[in-house]
Amino acid sequence: MNLRFYKKDNCWYADVAGHTEEENQMVSGSDILLERIANGRTELEIRFVNDPRIARAVLVQCNHTEDGATYIVFSHDWELSRAKCWICNVTHDVLGEHPELIMIDYDFENYS
Repeated sequence: MNLRFYKKDNCWYADVAGHTEEENQMVSGSDILLERIANGRTELEIRFVNDPRIARAVLVQCNHTEDGATYIVFSHDWELSRAKCWICNVTHDVLGEHPELIMIDYDFENYS
């Protein structure tokens, strides 16, 4: 499964149908994670994968509340590794829940 993210007015947003732009805004470390992954781009696509061998980063849940979940990022990319990010409940509409592990890959071929 893939999910598009875009940067507008120096803020990052997920492109999740059925939610307002405010609900889709990435905050509390998720914005910083996307900024690092994007490496100067203003749009990117994250692919959720089930195979750790192809994941470029693995997010491990360390705290879950009724408002969302905090994850620690593990990656071969030192700048991403050990960062913390919070992901709100919009995740339920994308992944069905806040999973214990989120494995991601990203590809920039079709984005500017």
